[in-house]
Amino acid sequence: MSFFRTFLEALFRLVSGFSLSDTLYSLLEQKPSSLLDVGCGKGCIINELLRRGKKIENSHLIGMDIFPPYLREAKSRYHDLVLCDTRFLPVRPRSIDVVLALDTVEHLEKSDGFRLIEKMESIAVSQTIVYTPVGFYAKSHLEDNNPWQAHKSGWYPVYFRSRGYKVLGISGLKSLYGEGHEFRSKHRFFFPLLLGMALFTQFFTFKFVNVAYQMLCVKEYIKEDLKKIYFSSSIWWLT
Repeated sequence: MSFFRTFLEALFRLVSGFSLSDTLYSLLEQKPSSLLDVGCGKGCIINELLRRGKKIENSHLIGMDIFPPYLREAKSRYHDLVLCDTRFLPVRPRSIDVVLALDTVEHLEKSDGFRLIEKMESIAVSQTIVYTPVGFYAKSHLEDNNPWQAHKSGWYPVYFRSRGYKVLGISGLKSLYGEGHEFRSKHRFFFPLLLGMALFTQFFTFKFVNVAYQMLCVKEYIKEDLKKIYFSSSIWWLT
């Protein structure tokens, strides 16, 4: 039974990962010239996107993270890596086509998270993309002894929709989950049932985001929008 459970857990991680990377790949700007991954970690999602197809194979990929061991593991997946605090991104306005923050804002205090989102929006030329749990999930287990893995804030679809984002629910019902993307019940008898429920409920949580476990938020910019930003900001003329 332990082998069967291990197989199902691997299958679930594979399917839920594909759900994110497939959706993210389909929503990405067509062949962006540059892509910034804020809080990139080990670069696992970027690796999945590269496997999906040719959309970002010619993009200049930049990863930023505050945890050096993750950057060492991610070095083969990015053209440039930057060790920095995501609260203080050293990037010029309107300099990157696509800016991502995947599983990042929940690790910041709410005020710092909003400032990060605003900074990402000021950097991006084509798209800003944020991926985060729906609501607050306490986290006591810190992977890889990384102190930055703690969760400090919870986020809801309304925060992003009010800023012009398209928001999609990912990974099925949030009531199925506990800490660390694991099901609430760890009893082996219930695991196949919970797995099936997560995969089945993904079909409607995609649209009904408030009951989803995680959400993918995408904001797109057009030239007219950028012109308004350029000419309405006195800061722009000083940079």
